[in-house]
Amino acid sequence: MNQKPLSYTIFKHVEEYQLFYSSMLIDGEDSGFIFQFLDYLARQSYAKHQPLRDAAPMLSVPPEMIANFLSGALLGTLRWWLTSGLQETPEQMAYRFSQLAAPGVLQSMGLD
Repeated sequence: MNQKPLSYTIFKHVEEYQLFYSSMLIDGEDSGFIFQFLDYLARQSYAKHQPLRDAAPMLSVPPEMIANFLSGALLGTLRWWLTSGLQETPEQMAYRFSQLAAPGVLQSMGLD
């Protein structure tokens, strides 16, 4: 466990700016921010998962769909984490998120 999951930096950033993210993702009425944040997460996911796509023997799901799936799942997880008071560390959350998300993504790439 010496290499942190890709989502770690997002969880760490949300922890550091908890008040901002709570106001924007939980209390806020600004759906524009949420959509922009989802787009940002999807772009980051797409870029960071390029090495997996390069190693994949097959792709049964379009890579853009995988990136958007992960961004939506990450947003939901971030909202849950914020509303539950950030009881877990960013590292714990990143590992838990990967535990939930990775099996399906890897299977869709033939890397399971």
